[in-house]
Amino acid sequence: MTKPRVVEDVDVSRYVAETADRLHGRVADASSIIRRSLEDQIPELRGDARLMELLGASVAGNVDTVLHALRYDIAVERIEAPTTALEYARRLAQQGVPVNALVRAYRLGQRQMNELVFAELRAIDIPEPMRVPVIEAITATLFEYIDWMSQQVVAIYEEERERWLENQNSLRAL
Repeated sequence: MTKPRVVEDVDVSRYVAETADRLHGRVADASSIIRRSLEDQIPELRGDARLMELLGASVAGNVDTVLHALRYDIAVERIEAPTTALEYARRLAQQGVPVNALVRAYRLGQRQMNELVFAELRAIDIPEPMRVPVIEAITATLFEYIDWMSQQVVAIYEEERERWLENQNSLRAL
């Protein structure tokens, strides 16, 4: 006899929430791992100490936010980007860091987050028939979150870059 779909969905949601809870208990460590990975892999993100600090705050804000989305089954399109993530995008624009570095940071951060999630899933006793649906649910949410956040931070980056260039041109004209 197969489980009714509703029961299976409840089980999947329960395991997704448990995974998010377990990771949230180590949110500072998870954020630090992702930040260091981004600094190592994207040279353009290495800047002054304050910018590096803001990168850490941006990563921490995103990790915390996505874990809450997973834990409470919050639709990604209802989530606003963390303030620190938006400010980090503005600062990168002011520093002339290519937008590609920002987008790449989100993709690489997603990859690192997937690895952290998979490690956590290995430690949870999930019945075999539930494993794939749980992984699918989490990876879908992570992808949607990164896609949504990338759109928001790129829009802020482009606005700031345009404003910053206009100010520079005005100063040159003077």
